[in-house]
Amino acid sequence: MTRAEPRPPPSALKYSGYGVPIPTKTQNASIGGVYRNQEDDFLLGYAEHIGKATSSVAELVAAKRGLELALENKWLDLWIEGDAKDVINVLLNRVVLKSKEDAKHAIDINEMVTMFRRFNASHVYRKANKVADKFAKMGYKMNKPRIWKHGPPNEVLRLLYGDSKGTEFHARNNSVK
Repeated sequence: MTRAEPRPPPSALKYSGYGVPIPTKTQNASIGGVYRNQEDDFLLGYAEHIGKATSSVAELVAAKRGLELALENKWLDLWIEGDAKDVINVLLNRVVLKSKEDAKHAIDINEMVTMFRRFNASHVYRKANKVADKFAKMGYKMNKPRIWKHGPPNEVLRLLYGDSKGTEFHARNNSVK
């Protein structure tokens, strides 16, 4: 089966990240994501519990953390995908957010985006990237942030293979820069 979504250009890396609220009365949330090259080889994954947060804040924090990790690793050609359309619109500088906390994260994100040589952001359905979703859910159990650089954890190996085979569909593509 061929991949359903477009691949990043040869010099670009793809980051898929999600933020998820933990279904409890405390409104805690976690984030997680994965970086891959154009052949879908795993480069880095992370999971993190972020404390009390709305779903929109969790998604924005996941995008922001994804940008931070890319900049730390000097990955300056980046393709981000996510399922939160408002976050994609923030990444593409197409939306003004009303919540003060959301707007604060959006300002940080927009400043970071300018540091990339090339940048692309696209919307995907959450089921199109089960690896990033799994990393985000793994963050529920984390006492401190965890980064995997030399290989994915066992919990995502099967999912990583399924995502790379393109078993799900990409919703749409938008680019900037």
